[in-house]
Amino acid sequence: MKLFGTKRTEQAQPASGQGVPRETLDLLRSGAAFGSVSAIPTGRLLCEELTSGAAPQGVEIKGKLGQNCWLVRDENFLGDCAIKIMVAPGKEIEDVVIRIGRVPGKINVRLSGSESALAIGNCQACQITVDLGRYAMATVGDATSAVNLRLIADRGDVRIGRDCLIAGQVTMNASLQHGLVDAETGELISKRPAMNLGEHVWLGMNTMLVGSCTIGDGSILGAGAVAAGTYPEMSVLAGNPARVLRSGVTWCRPWDQLDTGTEEFLSRKKQAGAKADAARADLTVLPAMED
Repeated sequence: MKLFGTKRTEQAQPASGQGVPRETLDLLRSGAAFGSVSAIPTGRLLCEELTSGAAPQGVEIKGKLGQNCWLVRDENFLGDCAIKIMVAPGKEIEDVVIRIGRVPGKINVRLSGSESALAIGNCQACQITVDLGRYAMATVGDATSAVNLRLIADRGDVRIGRDCLIAGQVTMNASLQHGLVDAETGELISKRPAMNLGEHVWLGMNTMLVGSCTIGDGSILGAGAVAAGTYPEMSVLAGNPARVLRSGVTWCRPWDQLDTGTEEFLSRKKQAGAKADAARADLTVLPAMED
């Protein structure tokens, strides 16, 4: 069974487990399918099976893990990150892949469902707790830093772009733990939540993102804000519910100068804008069709 790219249903059963499927391992290694998570060089790829009895170096496991649970790491950075994996009581988890790049800090993963994946790139200092339920995927992009982040994904997806700055006590919740019902027809109308944080986004202290939420590249979510919906790039957002207060701005890590990450981000955005302008210009010079 493929862990990714297959339709999930409540009737789907965990795979019997014959090791990590090659296609899944390729995705985790290349980073392409995870967008902002870079590849692990083949010669440094370390793929370790997770069992309740014997934990890999730098990893603590509490609870019972079933078949086909794997940790994929860069062997050059094994000592950088303390990893703790906790399995929900009474559950036997199967078909889980956890991929960790270079992450100075601490990662806590609380597993409550099978057929899920977590991918964290080559980040700056991070303190992250991930609640990973059934049929869920969470990714944290390269160069991101997080002071105290809680990710919750259950029958949903959370994707964080590269070079994001996440302050303390931030929660990102993409979970489908309860159903939404049409009161007239009795029909279940719940949809799988998909949460997307763009590239170079700053989440202020005590912010919360809920359900299907998208924040565009370069934007800032002010302290204490609650975001649910779609927000544009290069904007300052604040309030509950969050709304746009200012457009056409972004942020940088130092207060008094542009850092390399911000300069590279702005350069990419300008290049993308120039290409879009050129494409629109080409459309205006197309020859008129004859009658």
